Amino acid sequence: MLSTISFPFVLATAYWTLEVAQEIVRMHTYFIDRSLRYSPNITDYGKLFDSIVLLNYFSADAVVAWRAWALCRTEYKKVLVLLACMLGLMASSVVATIGVKIAFLLAPESQILVRAIDITQISYLVWSLLTNICATSIISHKTWRYRRAITKSLNSIQGKITKTERLLSMFIEAGAIYCLSGIVALVGATIRLPYGTFGDIYRPVNVQIAGMYPIMLTYLLDDI
Repeated sequence: MLSTISFPFVLATAYWTLEVAQEIVRMHTYFIDRSLRYSPNITDYGKLFDSIVLLNYFSADAVVAWRAWALCRTEYKKVLVLLACMLGLMASSVVATIGVKIAFLLAPESQILVRAIDITQISYLVWSLLTNICATSIISHKTWRYRRAITKSLNSIQGKITKTERLLSMFIEAGAIYCLSGIVALVGATIRLPYGTFGDIYRPVNVQIAGMYPIMLTYLLDDI
């Protein structure tokens, strides 16, 4: 499981490195040697990596879903089945998006592929957001039930927060931030700019958040 948890962070770091390299190449091309505009360079590989990096979202969501299952498998079996279905649909959307983007590299003039990319990108963002909202909601409800059970059993700790509750609360806060980032990415994908969408600009930020999120959850929940 450690390799699965580390994968989003490694992929996010590789994506960040490639983005920096691409910006250096672009500045060199436009300000130093404009003849390089028509030569193959690292930006061509960056377009392909933009599709592969979508695996980062699936890896992050898989870790979140697995943690929700580990914490709540006895109380929320039906909801966890729904969560698994959402994760499966999200994985299918990611695979479809990667496939369409690779096809677009081979046929960049195809308007059908442009439309297909728009649909699949919206699809995986929607399912990713729903997956994280579901997982965070389950943990939130479990935390609320945990607090009620503790205060009923031990009246002496009323008004105090136990270590477990504090960690679960941090899990919920992290989940809420990640869901907010997903909402920004989803809304941004619908905002058209002269070149691409606002979601294209926000993607590097969202990728880094997706890389950090599962590792942070692992450190939190291992202490529960």
